[in-house]
Amino acid sequence: MRSGASAAGAKARATRCGESRQGGLEGFAILAALLIIALATLAATTLVALVIAGRAISHADARGDQALALAERGVAEALESLRWRPSLVPSVGSSVVLPATRASADDSCETILEGVAAPASPLPGPDGTAAVPSDRRCVAVTVTAHDGRAVRRLRVLALVGPPALPAGLTVSGDADLRAPVTIEGSGLYAGGAVRGRQFVTFTGAPGDPSPAPDHAHAELYAEAGVHADVGIFDAGGEEHLEGSAPPADTDTHDGGAPSAEVLTLPGPAALGDLADHAVPLAAALDAGVLYLAALPDDPPVTDVAGGAEASDPIGLGPEGGIIAVADAAAMPADLSVCGHRGPPPQSCPATVVIDGDAIVGPSPTSSGDGVGEAGASLTGALIVCGSLFVRAPLVIDGSLAAARLVVEAPITVVFPADDRAPPGPATVEVLQWSDTTGR
Repeated sequence: MRSGASAAGAKARATRCGESRQGGLEGFAILAALLIIALATLAATTLVALVIAGRAISHADARGDQALALAERGVAEALESLRWRPSLVPSVGSSVVLPATRASADDSCETILEGVAAPASPLPGPDGTAAVPSDRRCVAVTVTAHDGRAVRRLRVLALVGPPALPAGLTVSGDADLRAPVTIEGSGLYAGGAVRGRQFVTFTGAPGDPSPAPDHAHAELYAEAGVHADVGIFDAGGEEHLEGSAPPADTDTHDGGAPSAEVLTLPGPAALGDLADHAVPLAAALDAGVLYLAALPDDPPVTDVAGGAEASDPIGLGPEGGIIAVADAAAMPADLSVCGHRGPPPQSCPATVVIDGDAIVGPSPTSSGDGVGEAGASLTGALIVCGSLFVRAPLVIDGSLAAARLVVEAPITVVFPADDRAPPGPATVEVLQWSDTTGR
């Protein structure tokens, strides 16, 4: 009996042990399954997080690129404003904050102009120094652009100088003089030959016995004279070969021909730029005649930031004057220029540019404000990109330029001693461009 009971107990214990082992295995299996599920969940969560992070980085990169593009556009707009509003350049040590621009609710662009000392020029000047010309000012343009949370900051160092327009009396080709030419404050600069030197007179300040100064290109010439690339002819022939040349005259015979920079007239791109900022000619141009007296007396109204007003659709006209551009090639006959434009403050200075040939002649009696008046006069500049034939008296208080000049009636050119530039876009030279984001 004991033996049977013992066997039964042993069997029962074995059964319980087997069940316990099976339960343990099942527990381990459940635990392993839970662990696998947890790892899978973690992996999936990590993958989702990586995808989200990748999208966030991609979105941030896109925002950064958009902010950079916005900053670059802001720099371009600031430099264009400086071309037409050079008075925006502050004095050294001062700064000006331009009105912020905003293309959408998520982006904005802020521009700060700071006047800084001009760096030394890398090239020495005529006197051996390396200073930047005194008529140029240095400005630091800092543009900060925001696009969402992305921020990009660009800093540009630029030199702002006078308009790149001919100064004084300039002829890129030949000058044929058959009537008196009186010049004050300037030389006569020609890219070809000058014939009729005996008709040219340089004058200085009244009562000053010293030689007439050259204010138009003082960095090149201390004294006013005739400077030609080919030769200078008076009544006796070529003056340098005849030995009759005044001391201040220079040409190819003595290595004193004027530089190309002095002789350059506006090219197609510059003409297009000037035309984009010119006043309409409807009231001043009639039947092939440009009446200077009919040009607007005052410049269009434009706010300081360069935004357009109703009277200035472009939004960026020249400071202190107007630009008028006439296309002579579009005229059925030769373009004539006549009439007398009043000096300031009666009328603002004007830069009149003619693309093609022109004639200064007597005013027609058919129409125009200058009826019955002979010749033409203005304050500013008259620039003729073709041949200019002067057949009636011409007086320019400023600069006169032409590709070819034929003088058959007296002309007078007075270049201002204060180097007052005619209306036109200032020259802007970028010296340095840097990304200062995070600095």
